[in-house]
Amino acid sequence: MNTSLMLFQIYYDEDTKAQVEPGFIGLDNTSGPSWAFEAHPICKFLSTNILKLENQWLGFFSPKFREKTNVRADDLKNAIQRHVANTDVFLISSFWEQAAGCLNVWQHGEFHHPG
Repeated sequence: MNTSLMLFQIYYDEDTKAQVEPGFIGLDNTSGPSWAFEAHPICKFLSTNILKLENQWLGFFSPKFREKTNVRADDLKNAIQRHVANTDVFLISSFWEQAAGCLNVWQHGEFHHPG
């Protein structure tokens, strides 16, 4: 399978932009509506790049990803590359008990951030 891996770390301002970890691509959310959280830059990226994304592995991460997981981008890339041939989706969470309690991320988001 000919694939490439793009890992994005979302930033909200100059402080979080400066904290984008090595190995991640910064994804700008400086002008996104606050009520949309991370959904705005992800949807914007996907809608403007959809035709270029065939055979791409994409990951979208918060500025606090490393703080919450203690996982570096290179470690993540290595883990994905080892299993990419027989895997369709990778789920990465620092709160497995919360992830397991909902059917999907949208249900989880609605529970924790109603509306």
